[in-house]
Amino acid sequence: MRISLPHPAGRDGYVFILALAAIAALALILAGAYAVQRVSSDGAAELLSQTRLEGDLRSAQVTALYVLLTAPRDDTTVNYGGVANPDIFEGGLIEVGDAINARGEPRRIEINGRTIIIRLISSQGLIGLDPDDPRKARLFLEQAGLDPAEASRLAARLGDYADGDDLRRLGGAERADYPEGREPANAPLRLAREICAVPGWDVFPLCAEDPRLMDLYFTITPGASSHPAFLPDHVQNLLFSDAPGLARLRQAFAPAVSNFADLGLDGWDAVNQGEFGYGPLGSEFLILTHEPQAGLVLAAQIRLTPGDIASPYQTTFDFVIGGVRVEQEFGLTDADELEVFPVPEPPSN
Repeated sequence: MRISLPHPAGRDGYVFILALAAIAALALILAGAYAVQRVSSDGAAELLSQTRLEGDLRSAQVTALYVLLTAPRDDTTVNYGGVANPDIFEGGLIEVGDAINARGEPRRIEINGRTIIIRLISSQGLIGLDPDDPRKARLFLEQAGLDPAEASRLAARLGDYADGDDLRRLGGAERADYPEGREPANAPLRLAREICAVPGWDVFPLCAEDPRLMDLYFTITPGASSHPAFLPDHVQNLLFSDAPGLARLRQAFAPAVSNFADLGLDGWDAVNQGEFGYGPLGSEFLILTHEPQAGLVLAAQIRLTPGDIASPYQTTFDFVIGGVRVEQEFGLTDADELEVFPVPEPPSN
């Protein structure tokens, strides 16, 4: 007996459709695998790129630290290549060298083919908020636009946050006034960003954006004074939001600023200058390193300890920060016009 089979030509369309479906499914699988692999590769490349950038920023920071440790300083500048007067009573410099001002003057260096900006900022150029002296906080808050009563309340809360007792100052806040899960430190502040934990201060724009920004604008060292000659641009922008104020400030900087009253900050001189008036360049600095566009900024606060041979400096904080405010405050449009930051020559054999 003979069995008749369907002619193959009758199944051509069916087989073709199945083949197309298999190819499409395989293509989808391959596309998905490629997308996952590409996302993974792009993420790894981005991470590697950022890691390399941070490494270059740290290399620039080390260069700046070396200059701080080795170059002589006069009243307002760090003088790379300068020669200090050996007569300690006479003081000053015999040769000035390359004078780098300590109010955030941007300078550039090349590291691994990348342009890096270095800024040296004296901590005396930051806004002093000493909890032991509420007048400093009150004057700043009034300058920022708060009415005197509210400024006094927030200054009292800052004092209550840092002191070691449970006695509430007038308008202040102690443990019972804090929301659940929060409480005053009842200890001296270690970093300016801790101010953001004080009730009322947490709505301050810098705290709302990133509390670490506070470390770039304020100093909380007990007894430290702010010096009008060292105000960097970003601190000026915080103190003076109006154009006339900034114009007055920069005009006053023509030779040098001798007091805050010339800048329109009435009352600041009385609380910010020391017993003997404004002193010379201090030993605490911010070192900021970043690319010209300032997408990331490496910030470090350094305290020089020249009397300690084993530890010639101490690092208070060291972190990388970004964001819109950072880019606006530190970004540069044309880094080629900047002075070059001096790079130490390697020792000869």
